[in-house]
Amino acid sequence: CTHIANGVGWYYSDSYSWGFVSGGDNVTRNHYDSASTNAIYRLCWHTKNDGGYRYGSTTLLNNNTSWEKVIYHAN
Repeated sequence: CTHIANGVGWYYSDSYSWGFVSGGDNVTRNHYDSASTNAIYRLCWHTKNDGGYRYGSTTLLNNNTSWEKVIYHAN
């Protein structure tokens, strides 16, 4: 379920989560990516009710209100 574009791995699931990993790193997924390899290069957000699981090595962010999601887009 991991795709690679421009050296970045990414994954998406309507039912669980979406996120990014370093290059070809494996993604350990249940409802979120719990892998620890290159943790600082990982991002995982839930696609349903909770906020997000991880930003790098910081995990369990599901209901944490100290963080906000920001998406930048370029043409």
